[in-house]
Amino acid sequence: MKSLAAIDIGTNSIKLLVANVEEDGALNVVLREKSMVRLGSETLRTGRMSPEAIEAGASTVEHLARLASSSGAEVVRTVATCAVREAANSDEFVAAVKKRTGLRVDVISGEEEARLINLAIRSEFPASNDPLFMIDIGGGSTELVVSSGARVLLTESLPIGVVRLSDRLGKNDPPSENDLREMKRAIRAAARRAAQSVRKKGFKTCVGSSGTIQSLSLVHEAAVLGREPNPTGHRTLTRAGLKKVNRLLRRTTEKEKLRLPGLDPRRRDIAVPGGLLLAWILKRAGAEAIVVGERGLREGLLLDYVARHGEVRLPVNRDIRARSVDRLLRRGNAEVLHAAHVARLTLEIFDQTHALHQLTATEREWLQYGALLHDIGCYIGYAKHQRHSYYLITHGDLTGFSADEIEVMASLARYHKGGRPKKTHENWRRLDPYLQAVVEKLAGILRIADGLDQSHRQIVTAVSCKLRARRLEITASARADCEAELDGARKKGDLFERVFDRGLSIKAVAIGSGEAVHQKDLEILSADALWN
Repeated sequence: MKSLAAIDIGTNSIKLLVANVEEDGALNVVLREKSMVRLGSETLRTGRMSPEAIEAGASTVEHLARLASSSGAEVVRTVATCAVREAANSDEFVAAVKKRTGLRVDVISGEEEARLINLAIRSEFPASNDPLFMIDIGGGSTELVVSSGARVLLTESLPIGVVRLSDRLGKNDPPSENDLREMKRAIRAAARRAAQSVRKKGFKTCVGSSGTIQSLSLVHEAAVLGREPNPTGHRTLTRAGLKKVNRLLRRTTEKEKLRLPGLDPRRRDIAVPGGLLLAWILKRAGAEAIVVGERGLREGLLLDYVARHGEVRLPVNRDIRARSVDRLLRRGNAEVLHAAHVARLTLEIFDQTHALHQLTATEREWLQYGALLHDIGCYIGYAKHQRHSYYLITHGDLTGFSADEIEVMASLARYHKGGRPKKTHENWRRLDPYLQAVVEKLAGILRIADGLDQSHRQIVTAVSCKLRARRLEITASARADCEAELDGARKKGDLFERVFDRGLSIKAVAIGSGEAVHQKDLEILSADALWN
């Protein structure tokens, strides 16, 4: 697949993305760049782009185009949104960019902008979250979309954004009550009808895209909760959490915001408008929380390009999470047969011990993915590979998972061997008490299953579990001598015994011998086979 680039000329910033798009819509990012140009600071107020704004914008696009070219991009798609769209002399800007870079700038409508952002958002959330309500807060406009599968149920482009709102602030620092009332009045006038339409249409999951929403969620993590934000995964920002963020932003001056954890200093003057706008939309649309997505207009441009040119047929309602785990598993050159076999044995034990652990299908899915990825750290080195696995999972660009879910799966890999979880472990402190209990239970099961494939030869083909008053009896069906597997499972059963306060008894019964399965057969194991 050839390398593609997208340049998004927005009201607040100009952004570049260079990436390769795989057949299932996965993006292998080569380069991300952003420059806060603020084209809308004057344009939205006067209706025209000044010569200085045109020069600043064109020179920034020229710089990003050079970066795209040096990164190997063969196609560069460039679009402009609200600030250029509303400028009476937008053609002068388009001509300036064309002259300096040779690139054609497409000035897209608000509805097209919403469609492309929604395409990107849908590529990182599973169909189980449908219908999705997507919010994208830009500098000059805000896009709202409700969709389910391939169907777009509602699209709204509102003429309100953080740069436009910031112009309504007085010179008070921090903003006065009158400043806040003026902004709320403007938000209500621009968004009331659209928010009512969204509420009437209905949705299951509210999803946010844009730097503004990302920034607000980071402030909540770092400044309100006082913890280091996870590097990957979707964060969830509740209305109650956003209320605390907004209270903090309103009472701090711009100078104080420079030291506010989680807040990009370049956004300090638009943080208050962004928080007010998001809070108003969530309340009026009936959303109690928003899940912060990682993709936006740039990703939508690339996905739209490959779909239109027939290079990739983007699947609809595919299992985004499973495909993402599969990509990481294979990218890490993992021993896939061992990983898949341990995952299957792990789920067999999980399903047969429900009366003991009392966990749900949600935790079962985490266990399956954690088991599949438990050994990917061997790609770096076998010694302490459980720690390498933790790092690769938390930094593996897994798609469709929340930050907490990624932390759980990574912790399962971290504790599938070696020492037990400890309060001194940094990763352990990131988990709340409920998830710590879940990880201990799941890791106890995973360790036994991993021991039952000690030789990585898939000798133990199935397990049968019987729960007694004081112990768990596991009978392993084996196609050959499995003493190493039994010994491995017994040694690794210590965490299970401690967590569940039950002894562990493991024995084997012979079954008819079958053909051995070897790693060299990896090429005939399809991705779908991992999930069956």
